[in-house]
Amino acid sequence: MAKYGIPEEIVEIVRVFYDDFKCAVEDQQETCEWFDIKNGVKQGCCMSGILFLIVMDWVMPRGVGTGENGIRWKFTSKLDDLDFADDIVLLSSTKEQIQEKTIRLDEEARQGAKVCREGGGTKDLKNKLSKARGVFNKLKRIWISNNILRKTKLRLYKTLLVPVLLYGSETWKMNKGGHKAVNVFHNRCLRMTLRIRWQDHVSTKELLERAGMKPLSAEVISRRWKMIGHIVRKDRNNDCNVAMSWAPEVYLDLRQMFLVHYPLCFLPFLPLRMTASLQCEPAQHSENGKALKGHIFKRKRVQDPYECRVFCYSELTCQSYNYVKTDQICELNNRTKEARPEDFVQDLTRFYMRRWKNRGSIPEMPAESCEEIKASEQWMAVSGRYWLESLETKMKFKKFLVYCDMVSLDRAWTLLARFSNSDTKNWMNDSGYWWYDSTKAAGETADPSINVDMISPAFWLVSGSEFKITRSDDFGHTPLLHTTGNCLSGQTFRSKITSYGNFRNGSVWSDTKCLGKCKVQYGGQYLTTEGFGQASCNGELQAADEVGFWCDWRWSGSVIMIGGGGAVCSRADHGIGTTVAKLASFEIKENGRRESDFSNDAWGQITKNCSLNLWIC
Repeated sequence: MAKYGIPEEIVEIVRVFYDDFKCAVEDQQETCEWFDIKNGVKQGCCMSGILFLIVMDWVMPRGVGTGENGIRWKFTSKLDDLDFADDIVLLSSTKEQIQEKTIRLDEEARQGAKVCREGGGTKDLKNKLSKARGVFNKLKRIWISNNILRKTKLRLYKTLLVPVLLYGSETWKMNKGGHKAVNVFHNRCLRMTLRIRWQDHVSTKELLERAGMKPLSAEVISRRWKMIGHIVRKDRNNDCNVAMSWAPEVYLDLRQMFLVHYPLCFLPFLPLRMTASLQCEPAQHSENGKALKGHIFKRKRVQDPYECRVFCYSELTCQSYNYVKTDQICELNNRTKEARPEDFVQDLTRFYMRRWKNRGSIPEMPAESCEEIKASEQWMAVSGRYWLESLETKMKFKKFLVYCDMVSLDRAWTLLARFSNSDTKNWMNDSGYWWYDSTKAAGETADPSINVDMISPAFWLVSGSEFKITRSDDFGHTPLLHTTGNCLSGQTFRSKITSYGNFRNGSVWSDTKCLGKCKVQYGGQYLTTEGFGQASCNGELQAADEVGFWCDWRWSGSVIMIGGGGAVCSRADHGIGTTVAKLASFEIKENGRRESDFSNDAWGQITKNCSLNLWIC
């Protein structure tokens, strides 16, 4: 009312009129106890209609008109949804719009569980712990009472508190953190219930023995197995049975699809077997009489082959498994047959199966290269951040994070380095440190869009046959150039570039020549990219379709010269690591001479709005 300019005196009269607002329900001339009313207007009051209209007039402009999708109810506004007491009706004009709204759903509370957009069961577990903590605090007088027997307290604890905490626990997606959180809460409650102080130094094992209970995490595991048993005995077409093994051939968030297609299914079961995945493929089929040898990291005896699948999903590093039919043993592998085809052999006593989701490179199980990930995932491989591990034993930190470009059908590119003119000239330091000696990552090694210098451990650890150069502002990583003809010959890029000599601390690298060269193909925006100004020029130093290493031509040079060079091709200061020193080197001894990370002409204006990324394959 104040928002509409109604005088404060009238607002205060209405406020007083609704203070201590109570109601009672009358039925067959009997009246229930009076109770407080905190929302709503008085029924039968002549002022209620006006107050209701004021509220609705304030709510409507704020509740409608801003939706991206919906039904048009005014020329300039759309009605996005209808809100009732505890339901929301989504309104849309097309099937695509209603699907988009469902996909944007961040959180769904159903049958006591929370299903969240980001997946996992962390929020649901925190919600259950909060509710259980509230119940425990409300009954605090019982727990601290000296007049109630310990046996009675424990019975009340098991009857009133444990069911609140473990409701729907059959469907929780539990990790080590979840097990710990449940057990810590359980132990704290038992210590208060049994009146055990911290000074008593009672171990957890002794505490549980006194209470005659087991860890709640063990109870959760038991309930989960019971739930799986109930579901697998149901008809195969039952919604919940479908949820356990459903693998749609589409790229959709499975939780979102369930909200549309299986709203009546036991939705809280979803986090247990259908954790959110952005990559799905048809369910895998076992290969009988075959096994992957040399990559087994864990074994376990089971009662049924299905347990191998559950066992594999419980291990982060499991990528596939062998099942020994004669001994009923699961053998978990940390690689797939696609990644190690040479180790996939015939074995009539076993069958092999690949884990069908949540594979890939993680800190706990780094890959050897982006190529290995590409081979394992095949057409499902997605460009992004992956963990690799060096095979060198002398490295202090063997695991490192890289960006893998999987766009090519037959190749996987690894991001090595980035050259930027917008920061310190790290690549043109007088010592040549980044080219020759750096063994520590610098810059954002797993983000090709950053416009800052970067060097990744992959620069000196990952070997390959070819390299390519892309722009930092090209999210498709289209090659401006890529080499052909096995340019790197299985070397790392550092091995290749340093194989021509030691040019640290001002040593001159060449005189009117290039020390090496490779054939290239151009593409993408190369015609408009700094450093590629002579990509169509054939010169004395080299041809247009070549890159040269450690090039010099009369007071100009470059570490990597792109295109032709010489008198007819604007000297040699175009490409990556360019200089106009009198004698080509990292150190400029003449005043006023210039150098840059990349350029068309070291004397000219230098681009700073994007950088160049270097990749290896």
